[in-house]
Amino acid sequence: MQTITFQVKDTTPEKQPVENVLIRLFKNWVFVTQGYTNDEGVLEKDLDDGTYLMRLSIPGMHGYQIDSPQEFVIDGEDATYSVEAELFQYPAAVDPAYCCCSGYLTKSDSKLSRYTRIYFELVEGPVIAQDSAILNQVIETDTNSKGYISINLLRNAVYKVTIPGMHDVIWNVRIPDKAWAILVHVIYPVVSQADFIPSSLNIEDGSSSNVAVELTYRSGLELSGTELGADWPVEFEYDADIISVDPGNDGEITITAQKPGSTTITVTRKQPSEGTGIKFFPDEEVSGSLPVTVT
Repeated sequence: MQTITFQVKDTTPEKQPVENVLIRLFKNWVFVTQGYTNDEGVLEKDLDDGTYLMRLSIPGMHGYQIDSPQEFVIDGEDATYSVEAELFQYPAAVDPAYCCCSGYLTKSDSKLSRYTRIYFELVEGPVIAQDSAILNQVIETDTNSKGYISINLLRNAVYKVTIPGMHDVIWNVRIPDKAWAILVHVIYPVVSQADFIPSSLNIEDGSSSNVAVELTYRSGLELSGTELGADWPVEFEYDADIISVDPGNDGEITITAQKPGSTTITVTRKQPSEGTGIKFFPDEEVSGSLPVTVT
C-alpha cells in the first residue's frame, strides 16, 4: 500500500492552494474512498497498486472548474498528483429585472451533457418589466460543447422547466431575486436554511404561540409568509411529549405546549415536494433551529 498525496492549486500566478475539494477515488469503476483537501489544498490516502479514477468537485456558490474525472496509476511507490483548479465567477445579469442562471450539466457517467436542450415556460404572465410586457412564451436554450448554459430569467417569476429526452421537471420553479444563481439550484430547488422569528421561545404549559418561518433555498430564493402556502417543503422534528407543531398556510407554525420541559425544533427536507429522487453530494442538513422551553 502506497501513500498518495493529492495537491490542488488554483491557476493564478500565486498558485494558491484550494481547500474543501471533494476527491472521490474509484478502482475498476468501484468506489474506494473519498476525502476533502485541507487548508493547504492537500489530501493524503493510502492506496493499493492499480489504476484509479479520480473525480473532483467543490461545493459553494462561487466555485472552480476542474478537469474531472482524471485517471492515474499507482505502481509500488509513493506519489504526489497535482491538480489545477480554475477560479470561475458566475455571470450576473445587468438588467435589474433579471437573474442570470448559469451552470453545468453532466451525465451519470461524469461526461459533459453537450447540446442538451432546456425549455423554460413563464407560468405567470404577461409580466410588466419596466416599460416592456414579458409574454408567457416558451424559451428554448441549449448547453454548449462544454455542457455549460447561461440564461437570463425574470426575478421572482415562476417557470415550468422541461428537459426533453432526459426527464421532465414536474414542478414549477421560482427564480430568486438576485443578479445571479447557479442553474442546477434553480431547476432543482432544495431548502438549505430555515430562520425562525423569534429565534427562541418560552411558552407556558397549555398555551400556544405562533412563530414565523423563512426558508432559504440553495439558489438564494427566499420564501416566507403566504409564499410558502399550505404544502410546506420541509418537516419539523421535536419532542412530541413537550410540544406540538402545526404548520399553517401563512408562513407561520403554531406551537402548543404539552408539558413542562425543553426541546429544539429542527427542520428536514420533505419529499416529494422538492422532486422525487433529488440527491446531492456532499449531503447537508437544513441549518437553523428553534429552542423551546415550556414552563
